[in-house]
Formats: sequence, structure tokens, C-alpha cells
Amino acid sequence: VCHRLMVHEIHHLLHIRCAGEKAMAALRETGEGLDVGVVVNNAGVAKPGAMFLHEAEVEPLMRMIRVNMLALTKVTAAVPPGTVMRGRGAVVNIGAASAEALPSFPLYSVYAGTKAYVPTHAYSRSFLVN
Repeated sequence: VCHRLMVHEIHHLLHIRCAGEKAMAALRETGEGLDVGVVVNNAGVAKPGAMFLHEAEVEPLMRMIRVNMLALTKVTAAVPPGTVMRGRGAVVNIGAASAEALPSFPLYSVYAGTKAYVPTHAYSRSFLVN
């Protein structure tokens, strides 16, 4: 059986300092009219790198949280309305082994915490269309 598959690759950059409704509206508009089958969330930030939490500056840690958790959540939330309407589709969230495979990740506590959010978010956002 031969299936014709059309692939549209859309890279949408959400400015992490202001990934508010304006950015999300632009993302939804970009995907309008497309039969979105799969969305892959593969964003992630690990900077500032290995350091003791009490020595880290707060803003780089907040940036990591905004990218690894907030942007992932917002992008995932933008997709289901169309997939539910069509009755098909999938969201693939890419995480990191530091969240589950390692018993601890010294000096990367915030990074490991944000990556632990990915599978938890994916399981709780599961939805089924009958």
C-alpha cells in the first residue's frame, strides 16, 4: 500500500521572555489550515551548567524554567483543539534521561527538575478522542 504523505515542517520560535498570548496566537495562526498530525516539542536549555544552587544567578535559572516547562506547556496546549476536532494527532515531548534514568543529577537540580516535568506533563495531558 502506498500512502502519500505531505510534510510541512514549521519551526516556531517563542521568545521566552514574552511567550504570552500574542506569541501563542501567532503559533496557532501558523498551523491554521494545516492537518497537523504530529507536533514534536524538542526545546531545552541546560545553561548555566553545573553549579551549586546558592552560587547561581536566578535569571538564567528562570529562563531554563520558561523554556523547559512553560513553553512546552503552551505549545502543547495550542495543539489539542485541532487534533480533537479532526479526531487524530499526536504530541511528542522530548525530555532527558536526567529526569528518570539517573538517581540524582548533582549540580543540575533545576535542569533535572524541569526535565522531570516533561513526562509528568505528557501523562497528565493525555486525551482520547472516540
